[in-house]
Amino acid sequence: MKYFRVKKEYDNKFIGSRALVQNELYTEKEVERRNIPRSYLDEVEVKRTETYWSFGARFSLGCGFLD
Repeated sequence: MKYFRVKKEYDNKFIGSRALVQNELYTEKEVERRNIPRSYLDEVEVKRTETYWSFGARFSLGCGFLD
């Protein structure tokens, strides 16, 4: 599935009232709905079963918020 991963340099950058988190994954629809600039994101292909939620944010396995 196609996701968009937040780049490291945009960690803790606010878009409206929501802070971006390094390596957080968003779907295309979420990117459009939250008006996140595509320049802040990298497009990645990750299986849906290889993602997890932590504190309300989606990450890929092996690429958590501390990586």
